[in-house]
Amino acid sequence: MRLVDHQPEAVPAARALLQDYLSVQPGENVVITTDADTDAVATDALLAAAVMLGARPLVTKAPRLPVQGALANPYISEAVASAAATRGVWIDLTWPYMAGSEAHDRAMRTGEVRYCLAGDIDSRGLERLFGQADLAAIAKMTADFRALMVASLGKPCRITCPRGTDFEFKIGKGSPKHNIFFVPGSLSIPLDVDTVRGRIVLSSVMHEYYTSLDKPLVLEVDNQIVGLEGEGADWLIMDRVLRRANNGSYGQIIHLNVGVHPAARWTGRSFIEDMRACGNNAIGFGVPFWLPGGGENHPDGIVRSQSISIDGEPIVSNGIFVAPAPLVAQSRALAPSPA
Repeated sequence: MRLVDHQPEAVPAARALLQDYLSVQPGENVVITTDADTDAVATDALLAAAVMLGARPLVTKAPRLPVQGALANPYISEAVASAAATRGVWIDLTWPYMAGSEAHDRAMRTGEVRYCLAGDIDSRGLERLFGQADLAAIAKMTADFRALMVASLGKPCRITCPRGTDFEFKIGKGSPKHNIFFVPGSLSIPLDVDTVRGRIVLSSVMHEYYTSLDKPLVLEVDNQIVGLEGEGADWLIMDRVLRRANNGSYGQIIHLNVGVHPAARWTGRSFIEDMRACGNNAIGFGVPFWLPGGGENHPDGIVRSQSISIDGEPIVSNGIFVAPAPLVAQSRALAPSPA
């Protein structure tokens, strides 16, 4: 088979994703689901890397899903669902993605599929996120941040940003999802969804597609999302998608994070990469996954250059860790590898 000839640096990055992150073994099945908008160079790089590792890759291509999660069930063919449930590794490059769909649930129920949500990543993003960073160092910082969150259970947390975000909540319990792999570089902030109050100002949104906003969308939250301010098409689409995700009302805040990937850039095109740029926060809206109708049927938005305090102590200031000392040291040690 041909290798990627016009961007060879994507192949080593794809190999790092398969070998170092997903532990793909010789002879193992690797299913790569794509849609009409998936970056062809990224797909070819993953395919080539899988062959190099002696794995047995299969690429599927289907029309772009109009929605994600369980709402996408009517649009996912049995052929794709069957392939995705094959024992081995499933890399999902569809956007909107299949996580939360019946096809995804079926694959997870086997206990023999390692699912990686790579979404809208393109070849340049693949090279930056997996080829220009020390994945082990990111994993160590992720584990240490998770330990901080466990120690902070029940404590008040406040998040602000230069564009006017200012909301508070209590740190909640995490929600581990077995055999699901997310692109490294995003630290999860577990929250008690019934304690969120304040104002969230979004710089970009993933509603029915991902887009940067010329003028921000603003959400007012008092446990539930009680207001959406904005104008134009993005306000209309966001209003529609929020209501679709929560049976006619706006729902709640269901996930938060802080991006720490040293090589991630703000692209304005890739949600997967943008949310991992240092200091950014990908916020999910809708219904928590443990409630009926919840899961991945939700829109997301990004708050940039956030500041975070826990129990009154600053942890992140304008996207930079300032406490505790071990996380400060780790964040400063993270640096992109030479391209």
